[in-house]
Amino acid sequence: MVSVGDLQIFISPKSTEGANLALSTDGTAILNAGGSLAAGGRDFVPGSRVDFFLLRGDAATFLGSLDVLGDGTYLGFVPIPVDLAGGTYALQVNGVTNNTRQRAVDTSPISISIRVKVVKPAAKLQAVRVVVYFEAFSAKLTEPSKRALNTFVKQPRNRSSHLVRIVGFVGPGGSVSHVKTLSKARAESVARYLRSKGIRGKYVLQSGGNSSGDGPLAWHADVLVIPNQGR
Repeated sequence: MVSVGDLQIFISPKSTEGANLALSTDGTAILNAGGSLAAGGRDFVPGSRVDFFLLRGDAATFLGSLDVLGDGTYLGFVPIPVDLAGGTYALQVNGVTNNTRQRAVDTSPISISIRVKVVKPAAKLQAVRVVVYFEAFSAKLTEPSKRALNTFVKQPRNRSSHLVRIVGFVGPGGSVSHVKTLSKARAESVARYLRSKGIRGKYVLQSGGNSSGDGPLAWHADVLVIPNQGR
């Protein structure tokens, strides 16, 4: 939990398996490349977005955005790129605060920076990432997405037992229940397809909430497969 005045945010790093990650010995938050970040907060401007970046030197990696609901809160998952280099970064959270304690609502941008350490999987556990897309407002995979998954499952090594993490997303907007239901349905749709093609292992399905994008590219699921890790 990080507090700045009345503003509060929390982050909870998740491993590639979806488990909570402990802090390092010096108190730095650990992020798994290919894992995710559960984040939430309150006292933000309703209808705005909270953006997440990883900064290292002059380079900035955009992780994604979460929409702020009508009560000024946000909550969701942000994926950590599987190809991100290991090392120390600054996790930057940008948003617009909403101080309703004043007579007139005072809105102002705010940026919070948190020191984090990105840890890569061992070389033999390097993951394969596939991003797939869906028909509008449904959990039906597009034909190009099926072809992308087919290319992956044709590889002989992919008949082994794996850890498969699938995070479904929907476009901006929509009620909380709609976003949660459809994003989870999209993750389940990918899991059914992979299982039907003989991909064995442990499946971890997550609802990622609203996507940071718009249009067809917002209707997607992030699929991460770690070889020979299923149980």
